[in-house]
Amino acid sequence: MTSRGTIFRALVAGLVAGVGVPVSLAAAPPEPGTDAHFNQLVRPILESSCVHCHNANEQKGDGRLDTLEHMLKGNDDGAWLVPGKPEESKLYTTTLKPATAELVMPPSKEPALAKNQQEVLKAWIAAGAKWPAGVTLAVEPRIQFARDVQPILEQNCVSCHKPGKEEGGLDMTTLENSLKGGDGGPGLVPFDLAESSIFARTALEAGHDDLMPPKKSGGPLSKESIEKLRSWVRQGAAWPEGVVLVQKIKQEERPPSPD
Repeated sequence: MTSRGTIFRALVAGLVAGVGVPVSLAAAPPEPGTDAHFNQLVRPILESSCVHCHNANEQKGDGRLDTLEHMLKGNDDGAWLVPGKPEESKLYTTTLKPATAELVMPPSKEPALAKNQQEVLKAWIAAGAKWPAGVTLAVEPRIQFARDVQPILEQNCVSCHKPGKEEGGLDMTTLENSLKGGDGGPGLVPFDLAESSIFARTALEAGHDDLMPPKKSGGPLSKESIEKLRSWVRQGAAWPEGVVLVQKIKQEERPPSPD
């Protein structure tokens, strides 16, 4: 018999595929060295964290990171990417530098890459840095947890998913508990939209029984909020270490004041 969870993931996969995002219904991520691994895990990191400063129109450090050819070419300091050798690839090693270092990437004014994002880059390079033929990366807005995601979760989700009130067995106040999930499976699977119910249930139709937050609790979320959650999960769901979410009063969404 097909489980409700399987049906739900299939439905969400259809919704996600409809916006042109490759997804996997399996919890296990694609293997490094495959096109699927590049498209689902590597590409979102590069497009959101690197390409906005290293593209055809803006080449900070005399470097472009939007094509494989430019990655391999590098700049006067050497190649950005050395397939098979993460320790010689500036694309990876510069992300490990202290925040105060001059050549840290992303720059110190922006949040550092999360550990899981660094590990994705390392595994990709170690496996040969597979890059699908003809792909040129585009700029994607980078989601920052404190600014873009934390307010959404604290104002719309934590009231029903916190210690002492874990509806559906799900506590969303910490990264650990969000990864663990509840009765319906994991709440959060970085890079996997279909498996992350924290995003997937917000993308359902307004009248759907599994919509979160439900209509009686102020759902659905605005399209802008849903898009932020989508991009956050797709980029690896960076969640700063030690951050514990706290229920907050929902703020009314208003357009900017003309004053």
